[in-house]
Amino acid sequence: MSALGILAGIFAISFGVGFSGAVPPGPMFAATVMHAREHGWLAGVFVSIGHGLLEIVALCAIVFGAGGFLAHPLVLRTVAIGGGAFLVAMGLLVVLRPPAPNAPGGASDPAARRPSAAAQAGGALTVVLAGVWTSISQPYFLIWWAAVGSAMAVAAMEKVGYWGVATFYVGHVLADATWFIFVAATVGAGRRALSETGLRRLHALCGVLLAAFGLAFVAGGVFVLR
Repeated sequence: MSALGILAGIFAISFGVGFSGAVPPGPMFAATVMHAREHGWLAGVFVSIGHGLLEIVALCAIVFGAGGFLAHPLVLRTVAIGGGAFLVAMGLLVVLRPPAPNAPGGASDPAARRPSAAAQAGGALTVVLAGVWTSISQPYFLIWWAAVGSAMAVAAMEKVGYWGVATFYVGHVLADATWFIFVAATVGAGRRALSETGLRRLHALCGVLLAAFGLAFVAGGVFVLR
């Protein structure tokens, strides 16, 4: 098989397997839903960018031989407890600080609801950081990369070198982005059918989910990852 055919196969497998980590509900899903109210489908883009930046770090660590460190029980336990506590705090903050109501002008006054360029950039950065924090704060991110991701990356490296690793990364990130853009677009379209009360409840539900995931991670770090 030609190098191009091998790269195509690596991309297809990486893209398909990538959905195994993206589709199951988790902190990234909750963060995407929460920010989709304001940013629409772009929330999925921004969350995926943050997640993808962290995955570059994980992939580089694996390529340069740190896969064993990522899978070390002490590392996983530290991430589970510390990251879980962070998610609990984030979730409680979301519940206690509901989103601001829409501008009085509503849909008929788009200028009243259009943020400045600086506010848009700051909002985008907030969502990107949400993608980073909701990834790094869950131990299953490290488990996936230490087990599944590392094996696939090493296999790609052995077949076609760094081009294989890069292709594996692109396929994986595109799978994440495809799913979370779909989620954000769906929520963003549905927000027009929800009342302010419904939107506040959705926002609070995301906060509760973040806190619940955090508690589960803390419990896993204390009682399971030993």
